[in-house]
Amino acid sequence: MTSRKPNKNALPHTVTVWNWTGNETVLNGAKVKEFNKVYVNYARYDKTSMIADSAIFGNIYLEIYNGVNVVTNAKGEFCKYVEPEVYLNASDKSRLWTINTGDDYLGLGKIFDKNPSFGGERARKDYVISACDEKYGYDGLIHHWEVNGK
Repeated sequence: MTSRKPNKNALPHTVTVWNWTGNETVLNGAKVKEFNKVYVNYARYDKTSMIADSAIFGNIYLEIYNGVNVVTNAKGEFCKYVEPEVYLNASDKSRLWTINTGDDYLGLGKIFDKNPSFGGERARKDYVISACDEKYGYDGLIHHWEVNGK
C-alpha cells in the first residue's frame, strides 16, 4: 500500500458520524445514549442489500481517507481523529471524533438530526458501526479506514 492520497473528486460523499459520548440520560424512564455528531466530507461508500425470509438487510461499506477528508462538527469547526479510548476519556469531545464499533452510528449524507435514527416505518435508516479496519501507509500513519455498518 502506498501513502498517496486519492483525489477529492473521486470521493463524492458526505457521511454523518454520531459518536457515543459515554453518557446516558433518563428520558421517560428509559436510558438514552448521548451522541456528538460530525460530518465527514470526501468519503466513499457502497450500500449492499440482502433479502432473506422476507426481510431486507442493508449494510454499508465506507472508506474514510486520512488527510483528505474534512471532518467538521455541527458548528463548522474542524475535528481531529483520536482512538476510541482517548475519545471516551476526553473531557471536551466537541472537536474530536472517532470510529467505535458497536456504539457509533453512520448516516448517509449531511444529516441535521441530533441523534441517529434506529429505523422503523418511514424513518431514515442509519447504520451502527459493526467493524473498522485501519489501513496504514508506508509512512506508518493511517492511510484510510474501512468501515462497515449494519
